Amino acid sequence: MATQTGFTVRIMESSDVPQVAAFFRRVVSPSHIMGDERHLRWQFLDHPHAIAGAGTLLLWNDTKIVGHAGWIPARTKMGNRILLAGWGANFIVSEEFRERGGSVFLLREAMKRFSLLLTSGYNENAAPVLRGLGWKLLPSLTRWVGVLRSDRLGLLPANPDPPEASSIEVRPITRFEVSWDAVWNELRVLYPCTTERDSAYLNWRFVSHPFNRYHLFGAYDGSRLRGFAALRMEKAPELAGARIVDFISAPEAEVTLARGIIEAAGREGADFADFFASGPWHGTAFRKAGFLPANGGPYAEVPAFLLPVNRRRRDITFAVWYAQEVRGDDWYVVKADGDKDRAQNL
Repeated sequence: MATQTGFTVRIMESSDVPQVAAFFRRVVSPSHIMGDERHLRWQFLDHPHAIAGAGTLLLWNDTKIVGHAGWIPARTKMGNRILLAGWGANFIVSEEFRERGGSVFLLREAMKRFSLLLTSGYNENAAPVLRGLGWKLLPSLTRWVGVLRSDRLGLLPANPDPPEASSIEVRPITRFEVSWDAVWNELRVLYPCTTERDSAYLNWRFVSHPFNRYHLFGAYDGSRLRGFAALRMEKAPELAGARIVDFISAPEAEVTLARGIIEAAGREGADFADFFASGPWHGTAFRKAGFLPANGGPYAEVPAFLLPVNRRRRDITFAVWYAQEVRGDDWYVVKADGDKDRAQNL
């Protein structure tokens, strides 16, 4: 427990969850996803990488919660090391305590408890605070968009490359067996810095989610799994989008997997599919499958947020805090990291 004049910070425990949910319903919205106890427990307490002493921090004024700094625990690969990282999720402090330094106090406490902190989707008001505390603001994630129904979007689809002969087949996955861990141990060398995607993590993230339904697909060479992708449908009255929230693949399987995902999106009734990711990984495969980068140009008009439709918010920012220098182009980050893929856009 850490104290500063007027308030105290400590790690959220299971017994705090009802009060945390009530805090979000009171200060944000009665229908906010963080006001649901099932979501709070799944995201912060049931994570397979969670350990004692590092977790979500609560700011207290006497017996009242006045701030929340959510940190999703994640074993994270940095070169040849694995560090326990905290992914920022729903950082909020009551206005009175922001003025008294509560926000900075919460961030400083997190920096004492984790080896590495990451956040995606921070806004322009948070940027100077993060920079002042030593965070490195890295390039926003690249957004790849594939147009499936030009009549609904008013945009012409990109021309995919002609299919090439391949032994790879794309098939559904219901859950990740322990045998996936050996595949991940082989594929992880392709990504210098990224979330450790063992079977326990992937089943927690995509199979056991309390609200979201994910379509999981594997790229198979015979019986050998060579990669996977996770897709979630988002449907609004105006448009339907297929969100590709994670994508891991061996080089020989990535194009077929990307093609398989956009075909699956079409079968699900999507008007478009999109994929947010940092770094150069898989970009060529998505181009060959008929996607184009949408951080600018006409495809930028395809809404990144559908619930509700918002055409102004287009990118997902990314920042890292680590005691040593970090290289932005070493990081492979996707929408499934952090909390930008959730049951609400709020």
